[in-house]
Amino acid sequence: MPLRGGEAELPRTRPTEQPRSLNPRQEAQLVTLYRAGEHSVSELEDLFGITRSTVYRALQRDTRRQHAGATVRNATCERP
Repeated sequence: MPLRGGEAELPRTRPTEQPRSLNPRQEAQLVTLYRAGEHSVSELEDLFGITRSTVYRALQRDTRRQHAGATVRNATCERP
């Protein structure tokens, strides 16, 4: 669309991510409580004041980190 005199075109940007609901320390605590079997997903929702999907995303990120770490360890420990 043509600009009128004196108007500058604004750069187009991608939408930014929303800030995470949990900081890294809280996320680690949530994962620890869940993996120890001390709390259900519903209890964690209430305890941290977050939604069910946020709980599952935190658990999924932890699982990905564990798999990535295992892959790196296995790759560095293999001998020819």
